Amino acid sequence: MAQANIGNVTSKKYRITCEEETIIAAGEGVLSSPPPGLISSDAIVIHEPVDQVAEAAKHLASSIEEAGFRVLGLRSCGGESCKSIEWIVDTWRWLAQANASRATTVFILGGGALLDAAGFAAATFMRGLPTVLVPTTTLSAFDAAVGGKTAVNLEGKNVVGAFHNPRAVLVEPRLLASLPERPFKSGFAEAVKHSLLSGWSDMKFLESVIGGALARSPESLSQLALWSLGFKMSIVVKDPREGGLRRILNLGHTIGHVVEAASRYSLTHGEAVAAGLIAELMLAEEETRLDSSVTRWTANTIDSIGLPRSPPEKVIPSILANARRLLLLDKKRVGETIVMPLLREPGDVVLARVSIGRILSLIEVAWG
Repeated sequence: MAQANIGNVTSKKYRITCEEETIIAAGEGVLSSPPPGLISSDAIVIHEPVDQVAEAAKHLASSIEEAGFRVLGLRSCGGESCKSIEWIVDTWRWLAQANASRATTVFILGGGALLDAAGFAAATFMRGLPTVLVPTTTLSAFDAAVGGKTAVNLEGKNVVGAFHNPRAVLVEPRLLASLPERPFKSGFAEAVKHSLLSGWSDMKFLESVIGGALARSPESLSQLALWSLGFKMSIVVKDPREGGLRRILNLGHTIGHVVEAASRYSLTHGEAVAAGLIAELMLAEEETRLDSSVTRWTANTIDSIGLPRSPPEKVIPSILANARRLLLLDKKRVGETIVMPLLREPGDVVLARVSIGRILSLIEVAWG
């Protein structure tokens, strides 16, 4: 506690610390025997209406009941339709009617949209219910499930939200292995990003495990999820509210978001980030003297996954026409600059203000 006196006014400053822990567990059968201590009273299960996910939700509910706890109810929703204030209000009412209390643990099985929305509902009902997340897409299993971000859309994407860290993240690799090819590959872009931010040793680890993961090996998918989520958590614990260091996780996303939006979301997030990574590494070659071998390694890895290293030709006119408008909407914008993470070498990244004009020039050269 610090005290200050100014005239007749005395002020005291108190440091508030919040002890939070997140367990990350991955492996076949993790929903049959989740780590102990996740439930103190009873549980709610919210899941996507996809057949495999609905079956997993029922299986999880049975496991919870076999452990001696009550399941107050199951609820389903999927996609961006969940990320509305109307769905949140309906969910609050449903939680109240189910007699949920602050001791009720909310299990959420889904991809990024449902984790965002149901996580926000849990974060705000009775000032916060504990959550356990079960990511069902590679994008969430390798990245989005940790970090504590929850949100819904209001006049724009993710306008209303809260930070609410899950008590645990449980990755069942069989759910990931059941995904169709395109969304299955999409999340691997975030794993490539994490390896570049971590350094050469983790780039080598990615090389060693990616073949098995792409072949949908449960063991390899579990290893990759534990490592990728673990790397992100190593950044999040140092910057839980995204005030500084955590901005390095935007590598590939400044240009990636332009590509994604300009494609009118015909490209997946991972496809857009893959192209954005290559473009931003090219920028780093000029701005920070990044060795071109890093860009080549990244391009080869992206090729091996089956993601695009550049946008489809049919999307490029829209990117060129809309890039400046989209960059002006970037949350990292400061005046006519964007605060971007630029790699100096694997594991060494700097946050730099890059002019919008410079980014537009790069896009023009790369894809014009």
